[in-house]
Amino acid sequence: MQSKIRLFILLANCLALGSFAASACSICQGFQNASSLREEGNKPAARAIFVVKSIKATLEKNGKGRTEFTIDKVVRAPANWTPTPGLVMEKYVPVEPGLGNRFLVFCDLEKGQLDAYRGISLNSVEWEKYAIEAVRQNATDQVSHLLFFLKHLESPTREIAADAFLEFAKATDNALLAISRQIPLENLRQWLRDPKVPENRLGLYAFLLGAQGKPEDLNFLSSLLKDQSPRAQSSHDGILLALVRIHPELGWKTLQGVLGENETPLNLRLAGFRVLKGLFDGDASVQTRKNLHLVLQAALKQGELSDLVIEELRRQKDWALSAEILNRWGTKGFDTPIVKRAIIRYALTAPGNSSLAIFLQSLARQEPQLLSEVRESLLIPASR
Repeated sequence: MQSKIRLFILLANCLALGSFAASACSICQGFQNASSLREEGNKPAARAIFVVKSIKATLEKNGKGRTEFTIDKVVRAPANWTPTPGLVMEKYVPVEPGLGNRFLVFCDLEKGQLDAYRGISLNSVEWEKYAIEAVRQNATDQVSHLLFFLKHLESPTREIAADAFLEFAKATDNALLAISRQIPLENLRQWLRDPKVPENRLGLYAFLLGAQGKPEDLNFLSSLLKDQSPRAQSSHDGILLALVRIHPELGWKTLQGVLGENETPLNLRLAGFRVLKGLFDGDASVQTRKNLHLVLQAALKQGELSDLVIEELRRQKDWALSAEILNRWGTKGFDTPIVKRAIIRYALTAPGNSSLAIFLQSLARQEPQLLSEVRESLLIPASR
């Protein structure tokens, strides 16, 4: 039961980290389906962008609606567009008392006619000014446009700070490493200590601080790994990743200790496992594979995440520990159904040898139903 709970916790904490070199920030998960203002403004459909004011909104009984606007500012317009005083969106946009009913509206062009397809409420002068500047950002490299959003990362206006953070959350690790040199160290230290900074930013800020490699900051980050408060835990992925990426010898040693020592709290162990998976997905070098093997070997001996470790060894096609895994069958900590299934999956996937053949033959006699179920889950014929 405990193994199932651990598996659920790990899945809930976003196991699937992306590639370090090409995908979004490895420690900023859950943002990939969201579009920043810059991304919205650079979509092919955004042929025209206006700041408008709602003057009339109508909602029909069938659920369809219509909203009429006056155009206040032209942010972008198609070539040869004839200015018009108004704009109509075939959607109901509710009027919000006290907010001025101003919107940033994105329009496509259909048969020469503007088709307004999205509106974003502009509830303050600051937000409106930022939104106009953000949709105009069209730099082809991430570092260049991150320089603009860096200025707004901790804006007191909630909407501005959220959009700027989204740009960082969707940047690659390499872009973050480059931009880290542009951020004053004291800002990062202050943000990490500030209780008002949202927890989902702490991993990013820890990574950016670690990227600059100051010895005193490494000591500070290492102290955060020992802090098991819910807030500090939000920074653990970023700290571990920074150590491995920027200070490999220290980072791999720390990661091996996190996953291999009995005293490691579960949440920190899970953070280490998430980082480990991301390291494999993002770097297939021989040295990285060797380091991953050593860390997984230590984690297997420790045993708390044995089902997850065995499954990760299978995913990485690391068969060097097959004898050790088979020898653990039925021993304490390796006798639960979820761990047994992990071992069987590993044995069925690994290249055949005499030890695996003997194990599977014995299993076919002792637990034929379990073996059959795992075979079916892997789409492996019974002859294997």
